Amino acid sequence: MTHVKETCDRCGPNGAEMSVSFGMWRVPVVMGITVVIPSMWERGNMLVRALASVKHQTIGAPQVRVIIGRNKWEARNLGLQAVDTEWTVFLDDDDEMLPNHVQTLATAQHISGIPGADLVWSSAVVRTEDGRERVFGFDITPEQELLNNYIPTGYMVRTSLAREVGGFPPLTPEVPEDWGFLQRLVRGGATFYYADPPEPTWIIHLHEGNTFQGEGILYT
Repeated sequence: MTHVKETCDRCGPNGAEMSVSFGMWRVPVVMGITVVIPSMWERGNMLVRALASVKHQTIGAPQVRVIIGRNKWEARNLGLQAVDTEWTVFLDDDDEMLPNHVQTLATAQHISGIPGADLVWSSAVVRTEDGRERVFGFDITPEQELLNNYIPTGYMVRTSLAREVGGFPPLTPEVPEDWGFLQRLVRGGATFYYADPPEPTWIIHLHEGNTFQGEGILYT
């Protein structure tokens, strides 16, 4: 069963003149950007934390699509189909944005040139359940991304190109769906840009069932 959860008032094209409500929360929506969060019914506590982090963005809350699906790749693709803005930011339900995350990505895309990068990412704090932390994030070329998955799923991507390459492929033993999507973008000619913020802009929470394996991660 798949479910799209969103409460939206005064909806207009490309996020114009919109606000979005989550329970008692009601905040303005950032034009041009939608956050897609795949989730499952049993992960409600994690989802609440992720939604709260979107609400507290420094440039206002982007439009949000929460997709309850059987698996991440299907949910992400359903969310991508529902987006009506130029840009999509993907966030897993067990991760969270720091307040400047969306602003950092949007600013970096703006300064990357004209028409600018198709995918923008930034560094993250990788946090274990026992509180150990490590910063993960660095600049790579699209060609390097074909060899290994160096970009965790907290990036901003041009919606039209994400759809053009076919979205996220199904999970296989050899290639996780998030890496498969990035490979599709590379082969589709996407340009990448690393925001290189002075501080990380989001948090990856490690827990049982989280398969993130950062290259060279060491914890302190």
